[in-house]
Amino acid sequence: MALTKSTPRTFRGAVTVGDLDEPVVASDIIYEGAALTDAGGAGVVGPCVGTETFRGFALAERDNSAGAAGALKVPVRREGEVLLTISSLAQTDVGVTIYASDDGTFTKTSTSNCAIGVLTEYVSSTQGWVRFQAAPLRSL
Repeated sequence: MALTKSTPRTFRGAVTVGDLDEPVVASDIIYEGAALTDAGGAGVVGPCVGTETFRGFALAERDNSAGAAGALKVPVRREGEVLLTISSLAQTDVGVTIYASDDGTFTKTSTSNCAIGVLTEYVSSTQGWVRFQAAPLRSL
């Protein structure tokens, strides 16, 4: 289910050089812990939508509901491992791709969802560690 409040994530590993402050999409709220995507290819990040390109996880909440695109920036964790709630996990799922269907829902189903990473450790039937690496926002 899409986030309606901040949901801090548990990360493993050191903060990386790749962590950035990214411009926020217009007229939306980004909650801490949200899976972010390149909002419509417009050079700003927003809550995960369908098959858009994964950009990382929000490290803080930003309310840009009354702002223009880029009026605010949000700190983004761009790579590492994150502990996620994922439905119907099994030990044999280690190595499978994990997808986001919105900013707070994670699944093994690829259809109409955004690929975020690979399950690296099974914790329980509802939790696992996922290795993720965001795509660049713009081509260099």
